[in-house]
Amino acid sequence: MYTSYIGKKFLAYYNRCEKKNFTAAAFFEDKFFKIFFKDEGHLMHVANSPFHYAPEKGAAASHGSKSKAQLVTLKERIQEHRVYMGTYVGGPAEDMDATTSGQLTGMSNNIDKEDMYASWIGAALGIGVKGGYVILIDDEEVLWLLYKGWEHYRSYLEQRDGLKNKQIETWNGNWLCHGPEFLKTRRRLPFEPEKVMGKWSIPTQPWAQITFELAKRFHHLDSLMMYAYNLSQTNTTLGFIALVPSEVNRLFEWREEIFFGEDTLLKASQIEKLETYYDFRAACKLGVIGLKALEPKALRMYMPKPFGGGKEFVYSKDTAFYFYTFKIWLIAMLNKDELLTLADEVAAALIEFGRSDKKGRTIKVQLSKEIRESRGLTQFVDKLTELLDDVPAVRDTLRKVVEKAIIMPSDHFPLFLSLIRFQFSYRSSEN
Repeated sequence: MYTSYIGKKFLAYYNRCEKKNFTAAAFFEDKFFKIFFKDEGHLMHVANSPFHYAPEKGAAASHGSKSKAQLVTLKERIQEHRVYMGTYVGGPAEDMDATTSGQLTGMSNNIDKEDMYASWIGAALGIGVKGGYVILIDDEEVLWLLYKGWEHYRSYLEQRDGLKNKQIETWNGNWLCHGPEFLKTRRRLPFEPEKVMGKWSIPTQPWAQITFELAKRFHHLDSLMMYAYNLSQTNTTLGFIALVPSEVNRLFEWREEIFFGEDTLLKASQIEKLETYYDFRAACKLGVIGLKALEPKALRMYMPKPFGGGKEFVYSKDTAFYFYTFKIWLIAMLNKDELLTLADEVAAALIEFGRSDKKGRTIKVQLSKEIRESRGLTQFVDKLTELLDDVPAVRDTLRKVVEKAIIMPSDHFPLFLSLIRFQFSYRSSEN
């Protein structure tokens, strides 16, 4: 399991930084256990492990505490080379009757004691996202940052009576987003527990916010590999997923270009809180995590049929945030200044064209609507061509739009048409 690899990678970095020579077993007992399992308020949950069950009667008194008794049992099982999910985090079931028995194999494995202890360390460096999935990042600086948050999670848990424990992955997601600032300023962490099913819990970060944070941190990379999984009654592995920082960061680059850094229209922090159409699992199915995966949740409702719901967007003070969010994403996907200009010019031309209808007639208004509701490239080009002779002032612009529409990638056309629709709504509100 990848948890073991991550645990070993972190430990090698820890030993270099701290000038130590810990084995995974020694680090687990000397450092890890004291933070994660020193009392009843454990920081992580490992199903079917000794820390999952109460120790045998009398063992707690014999060893000094319940947790110490559980540690002794874990060490005994690892020493006996019992490789299963309770000793090797993310591993298989121990017998054929368990729900994860499908991971059992008759093949010999090379998993040793170090691998088993390292898997606990690696799992504790997982980043939880909404939907129940955990992400592992193969980067020493990220692993070190998450490690630095462990002791703060312990303090956070001890200071809040009634707070749900065993949420290390959820904590890591919050710490990734807010930990660096906290370490600099020591100001209060900007998140509070929320009540879930009657119990106070640390809120889990949306996957999009984690994505934005990683994209900013790794802006210099063309691709960042993430490993995603879920360990529960049945284990689920999404596998290795590539995050494309350059694509994701386009949203912020276009915000700067369009609004010239101005925070009054759409703040960078607002983009980071973007609600997405795809959940994390569905986003991973796209193959890579880039701009497409970050499609705004409600946008599709306003895209033309058959690409979306075909609903007309009405720009107002109350809908302005959605307008700017949709617009930024569409422009970032198209990634061409010229297309933004052309979309706006077409929207302006359609408004003027509709106004030129003779009193009591709506022929031109109807043609304008048919252009905005085109169900495909052919209809769009045909209807726009009908318009050419009626608006001589923008004839060259319309010809250029037709030329660009014909040669643009097929999946870009509905985005471009949607941008025209939003610009039309915005310009209509000004008149």
